[in-house]
Amino acid sequence: GRRIAAALVDLVVLIPVLVILLRTLPPVSPTELRRMQPGSDRRLSKVDREDLYLMVHWKFSWLWAYFFFVSAPYLVLTESSRLQGSLGKHLLRMRVTDLGGRRIRLGRATGRYLARYLSGSLWLVGFIMPAFTSEKQALHDILTETRVVVAEKPDET
Repeated sequence: GRRIAAALVDLVVLIPVLVILLRTLPPVSPTELRRMQPGSDRRLSKVDREDLYLMVHWKFSWLWAYFFFVSAPYLVLTESSRLQGSLGKHLLRMRVTDLGGRRIRLGRATGRYLARYLSGSLWLVGFIMPAFTSEKQALHDILTETRVVVAEKPDET
């Protein structure tokens, strides 16, 4: 539950950056967008339809690239920083550590980020695994020898 809530907080952080990026460098021009709109009385030829499918595929690839180049630095840098996790994890008092409880370095954080794609590509099973593993590790945690722990409360002395 905490991990899902942290991911939602991170989306709230990342979406405005993506929106600004998409407004600055839109993957679909207004002309292309009008061409894709349904409701036109003319039927597309086979060549036009193939061109349209290719354009949609290409533009969708751009959207994934935008997401990758925004989320990768955010997650890699925050998880390997003193925060030991994204802003969502930090707000929910969680930390990403190695198996010894130490802060992870940049290389391991990068591997952890990339391994998330494997967690997601297996019908999201890799993300569901913490509910069923004794150490509450997702697939990308197991592969990179990391874990997400609940941070201890600060001393109130």
